[in-house]
Amino acid sequence: VLSDYTSDEIPDLTDRNNFRDLTKPVGALNPKRLNDFVERFESFADPTIPPFMYGSHYSTSAGVVLHFLLRLHPFAGLHRQLQGGYFDVADRLFASVPRTWEMCTGYSAAEVKELTPEWYCNPAFLKNSNKFKLGTSQDGELIDDVTLPPWAKGSPEKFVEVMRNALESDICSKMLPDWIDLIFGKKQQGPEAIKAHNVFFYLTYYGSVDVAAIEDEGLREATELQIAHFGQCPMQLFVRPHVRRVQKIINFRKLTFYQMLSAYTEGAESRDDSLKNLEYNLDGSQRLFGEPLFLPFFSAPMSHWIHLDAPPPGPHADLIAVRLAGGDRCLAVDLN
Repeated sequence: VLSDYTSDEIPDLTDRNNFRDLTKPVGALNPKRLNDFVERFESFADPTIPPFMYGSHYSTSAGVVLHFLLRLHPFAGLHRQLQGGYFDVADRLFASVPRTWEMCTGYSAAEVKELTPEWYCNPAFLKNSNKFKLGTSQDGELIDDVTLPPWAKGSPEKFVEVMRNALESDICSKMLPDWIDLIFGKKQQGPEAIKAHNVFFYLTYYGSVDVAAIEDEGLREATELQIAHFGQCPMQLFVRPHVRRVQKIINFRKLTFYQMLSAYTEGAESRDDSLKNLEYNLDGSQRLFGEPLFLPFFSAPMSHWIHLDAPPPGPHADLIAVRLAGGDRCLAVDLN
């Protein structure tokens, strides 16, 4: 989630410039590289393979999980098993956080990695506590512990702490629904994925190929290996924009139904009461909310009056339950 891995001091987690743009996939962070991806997508012509932008993937067992976690068991053994009993060439091993960021945001068409959860909770993957002999790079660097950003001061624990704080910051929370849309939601596939520059090789999408229906054994095994080693997108969970986290609202007052919905779709940022930190619309009114999320009942007409006859007294009287969703909408009246 961070984009500053070169400063001597810990990045300011209230400064948007210190964060990666989570509204874009990793492959789209570099505009020049993105132009190459888009050009390939638009010029790709194959009768059997749909066009794609990225020939590699953000989540693979070998290229991401085993790459980042090779200093931990059992991932070290799985890594060597994949490499014929040895660790990979030293220059290809995960050895530096700043270098990894530069590669993923540089000009390499193969580097579009996302991070594993350990980056935000487990500093052990950054230390070579098992004393594995990982070799020496071509420039004479002995591969041992992972090189950290200067602001981490050589402490994996400090690095993970800052990464965790960045993940839970208000700025990241505001962008995170856009990232969820890319990975799990409406921008994972289809026209929205094309607009978001988020199109991968067709075999990486969940359910794109019925492996069990492939009769040719060799083709079926090749397809299974392709999915296992090349990577696979998760199942698409959402078809509408993911809701926003509702932040602290400066004016504690009764909210209308419209405001409740728009708070979830856009989010009301945490602000203090100083005028310089308030946002205003063109007409001068204070802006706290964004556009509302479409729901089936949102366009229902408002009832100004609800007439309910008083239930007769007694233990067997009918019970009336009114379900309200806000200060200006009554969703249902149940008579039991």
